[in-house]
Amino acid sequence: MKNLIIIIIVTTVVGFTNILCAQTTYYVKSNNGLNLRKGAGSNHEVVVSIPTNAKVKIINKGNDWWEVEYNNHRGFVSSKYLSESKSKKKKKNANDNNSISVSDKETTSFGYNWGVGIRLGDPSGITVKKYKGGRALEISFGRTAFLRDKGYDDRFIDRYYSNKYDYTDFQSLNINTTTPFAIQAHYVIHHDLIIEGLEGLQWYYGLGGQIRFQSYTYDYRYKLEGESKWRYATGGVRNNLDIGGDAVLGLQFQIPDTPITVFADLALFMEFIDNPFLFWFQGGLGGRYNF
Repeated sequence: MKNLIIIIIVTTVVGFTNILCAQTTYYVKSNNGLNLRKGAGSNHEVVVSIPTNAKVKIINKGNDWWEVEYNNHRGFVSSKYLSESKSKKKKKNANDNNSISVSDKETTSFGYNWGVGIRLGDPSGITVKKYKGGRALEISFGRTAFLRDKGYDDRFIDRYYSNKYDYTDFQSLNINTTTPFAIQAHYVIHHDLIIEGLEGLQWYYGLGGQIRFQSYTYDYRYKLEGESKWRYATGGVRNNLDIGGDAVLGLQFQIPDTPITVFADLALFMEFIDNPFLFWFQGGLGGRYNF
């Protein structure tokens, strides 16, 4: 009976220890980050690159290769590059000017495939991002900004001349507009932006295009030749479609230990249709949930 009790106690202690080990958190200590692979060995495909000092959850401890979880990705890493504590930062000297540095290499990979969120700016609406390696395709769509009243009047005048009405005089009385809508797409390349004490920051650049649309409905009055009185008309419609390309520059930051990224960008847009070579700046900021 005594031996049975000892066996039960030892088995319980060992099992409890294994549970604790399975939940142990370790940190990547390699200065170059660490590759998470599909199998135990360097010959297996890389799932994602884990940055220095990133936290991983231990699933199973093998000999040289451990099974871990990082940002909802499971795989294997070499245990010699893991530590129970974060690497300590070196103290900076007064003459050290390298507190901020820009990597000339693309970001190797992200720990997620998709990001969905909200963008505020031009346009304001929904933003979706598809990641692949250190590059991504991002699409934003929603409300955009158009010219104000003077622009509306110009479009009314354009409508008159394009239709070649035989009016001796005409005036716009009222203008109703639909909500201006835009679709913006960019192909971007990410680079790490290294700042001491701040992890998860990248800058990116890319090219893309936009389609912007708004419809105008006019109430107006006009005079015909030989008449002194005004005639009135309602429901004159003018559609405005702008198509063009742009270049974008931005910053993206992943909030530590969360699947959330925040971003800000600035783009230079050039119309091809309907006002060729018309330039203007656009900007925006927002956040995405990544998975």
